[in-house]
Amino acid sequence: AVGAPVMSASMLTMALLGFASHGSKPVVDGTFGANCPPCKEFGSTVLKQLYAADGIKDTVTFDMHSAIRSAGSPATDHSWDCPDEEPGCPMTKWFLCAVDGWNTTTRTQDQRVGFLTCWDDATGTSESKTRECAKSVSLDMDEITACHSGIKAESLQLAAAKYFEQRFPSHAHSGIFDVPHVFVDGKDLGYQADYQTILKTLCATGIEAAACK
Repeated sequence: AVGAPVMSASMLTMALLGFASHGSKPVVDGTFGANCPPCKEFGSTVLKQLYAADGIKDTVTFDMHSAIRSAGSPATDHSWDCPDEEPGCPMTKWFLCAVDGWNTTTRTQDQRVGFLTCWDDATGTSESKTRECAKSVSLDMDEITACHSGIKAESLQLAAAKYFEQRFPSHAHSGIFDVPHVFVDGKDLGYQADYQTILKTLCATGIEAAACK
């Protein structure tokens, strides 16, 4: 129409970005150890309850990571160290293969979170726990075993260690691991975040979840 305002390409881009940002889900970003007692307690109670809370899993993105590091740069030092594990991180190796390095393309959110909460409840050897929990979330144990016995496992450990080094520079190579450690939309809730604190923080973002009512 004559006299109608014209939106420039830059204005349109900004409008679309603003819409995308407004419509994005809040993120629960957590880093956990495969065998540390506080991590297992968190996964089997707080995380399990949170993920099952009405409407949460559909309105929140869960972004998980494994606690693994080396004394030197992970690019060159592959003597992996994980909380409450033997040198080399044998438990985390199985875990990372199961969740495919927390891959969001090859593993659904239900599979990633479900495997973690199952693992933290399970008993037995790392392999038996992997088998049990893989079955519970419909993961292929043959694929996981091939990863564990092949070169892929090392690449997954390396990627996880690089992330840990970048995310937690103050204890990237020594000292306490400071896990479980949770962020909600970038807000650091530390490693003592309880169910109510995380839920309240998520609800404050404006999500439409029945658990927030």
